[in-house]
Formats: sequence, structure tokens, C-alpha cells
Amino acid sequence: MEQVAPAVQRSDIAFFLSGGGLPLLAIGLAMSLWAVFNIAFSPSRRWMLVQCFWSLLPGVIAIVVIYQSYVEFAELAIAPQPPKPAVFAKVTGRIISCGFLGLISTILPVTLGLIGIARTPVSYVQSPEEN
Repeated sequence: MEQVAPAVQRSDIAFFLSGGGLPLLAIGLAMSLWAVFNIAFSPSRRWMLVQCFWSLLPGVIAIVVIYQSYVEFAELAIAPQPPKPAVFAKVTGRIISCGFLGLISTILPVTLGLIGIARTPVSYVQSPEEN
């Protein structure tokens, strides 16, 4: 009787992070902390708008990675031989990871930035005559 090695199962979190989503999550966390700092200490709308703009970075990176993975997935689909499950899982895992974590890493800091902009008192908004 043949001995079969036991299958190693990874958790979903490890699968998401190993697919390339960890840098997106780190950028999203940094942007979220910047937004919380702006809400707590910065009365300037300019810095809040800059933070909201840079908070779109994880989404842009995720779109680029998803497109590159789609191209790789399309190459796997037209290959004359079926892909190995590990290669297929790697490509789909990257797509899922970047899509899901890129979305979270964009929405959370942008939402916090917009909350900060909405909470900025009117007295801190500069009129065009002051510039």
C-alpha cells in the first residue's frame, strides 16, 4: 500500500496575504493612520485632500496587479496543456487577494479622509480673498 503525504491546509488569511495583498494592506494602514492624525490634529483641508488622493494608491496598484494576473490567467487558459493546480491557485489567489485587500485598503482611508474633510470647521476654510 502506498503512503500518501498529508495535505497541508493554509488558512484563508495566509492565502490572502501570500497572494500579494500584504503591501496593499500596509499602504492602506499607513493612509488610515494619516487620516486619523488629520482628523485629530490637522485643521487644514489641504492635507486632508492630499491624504484622500494618496489613499487611492492601493486601488491603483491593485488594478495593475489584477490586470497583469488576468493576462497570465488568459495565457493559462489558451495553453495546450492544462495548468498545474498550484499555478492556477497562485494566479487566482493573486487576483482575489489584490482585489479584496486593494478594495479595503482604498475604501477605509478614503472614507476616513472624507469624514475629516466633512468635520473641518468652516472657520478653517480659507476664502479666495485670503490667498
